[in-house]
Amino acid sequence: MKYNSLFFDLDNTLLDFSKSEEIALTLLFEHYQCAEHENIREFYNIENRKLWDKHENGEVSFEYLLENRFPRTLAHYEVEIDGKEWDKKYHSLLREHPFLMEDDVPNVIDTLSKSYRLFIATNGVEETQIERLKKMKLLTFFEKVYTSQSIGYQKPDIRFFKYIEEHTPNFDATKALMIGDSVKTDIRGGNNAGMDTCLLSPNGVKKSEIKSTYEIKTISELYTILN
Repeated sequence: MKYNSLFFDLDNTLLDFSKSEEIALTLLFEHYQCAEHENIREFYNIENRKLWDKHENGEVSFEYLLENRFPRTLAHYEVEIDGKEWDKKYHSLLREHPFLMEDDVPNVIDTLSKSYRLFIATNGVEETQIERLKKMKLLTFFEKVYTSQSIGYQKPDIRFFKYIEEHTPNFDATKALMIGDSVKTDIRGGNNAGMDTCLLSPNGVKKSEIKSTYEIKTISELYTILN
């Protein structure tokens, strides 16, 4: 068997974060009576992306990102808010509304768990990620959930993967496969850590200088790679 350990990204790989985010933001802005602000979602996307880029480049902490993306969004409307309070409410809404990326995900994960060690390797808030996995009845299939919040570093930082190496018993990078939807974080990070990588790209080939070992459109195509 070429691999004995499979490391899965979570958001937009196993769970549909985009759909959860859309619902959570809609309910959040309605809850705080800000839904009527024109272009509020657009401003949020801009500020959130800026902060994530800075975080991934090591310029700001994860806590700074969480506490400032909503205040920076509302600053466009000259509205001051409690960033911690908003973020807490937002993540509670994310936890309440998880969705599978594909209907076949539970069957595939169940089948793979019988032959491989399975792990989650994700950027995000640990409690939110674990609760979403629980709600979708997936958590028990994974030996461990590694999150950027608990590790202190985020993909693609090599220190994220070094932590995994040091805290996974009998870890062997040459027998591990990193599976995810992001070329920038999952594939680059896995490559740098000496792991083979698999890009999940439902819409086909992504043009990038960063190359993955494999590329699939659906999670069930893993069977072809692994058999």
